Order: sequence, then C-alpha cells, then structure tokens
Amino acid sequence: MPLLLREIATGDDTVATREPVRPTPDLSREQARAVRRLSTQELCDIVAELLHVSPVDEAMNFFDLGASSLDVVRLCSALEAMCGQRVDIGLIYESADLADITRHVVNDAT
Repeated sequence: MPLLLREIATGDDTVATREPVRPTPDLSREQARAVRRLSTQELCDIVAELLHVSPVDEAMNFFDLGASSLDVVRLCSALEAMCGQRVDIGLIYESADLADITRHVVNDAT
C-alpha cells in the first residue's frame, strides 16, 4: 500500500518535515474480503438486461445470445460490481454456458 506524505510544521522556524501517513480503510479486513455469491438466476438477469433479450436460461451460451467482445467487458464489469471480485475476461470466452460462468465465478471466490 502506498504511503501518503504530509508536511508538519516543527518549532518556531516552521521547517517542514515529512511524516508517512497510512490511509484509514473504511472497511474491516473481513468485510473487504467478503465476496458476494452469484446465483445463476442473477447472472441470467444481468445477461438479459445487458443484451436486451428475454428469456435467458442458464443452459444458453453467452455468444449465442448475440454477445460481442464489448459485451464481455460489460458483463465482467457488472459481475465485478455485484460480486466484489475481479472476473477474468477469458473465463467468459471459455465457458460453455451461463451456468458454467456462474460456477467459475463462485469457485474463484473460494
């Protein structure tokens, strides 16, 4: 973690010295590490909204639904925001169906 520096006046001559200051985290370590689990239905809902298609089933392939490479990036971003963990773009390309994506995301969290 980078250190932040702040100037502090010392004595009457106001000579500035630098003292490292660590930022105070907003969350405890346990809270920061907490990763939200993703259900297959939640993923189907995200994909339906992202691609403007309905209905979406867990057995469907993301690309067969009309997804492009830009949609992959958008899906990864949505999953990261929802689950609190980084989702590898390659995972979407390698997954056979939406259920497979969900399994990978859940397994990567453990």
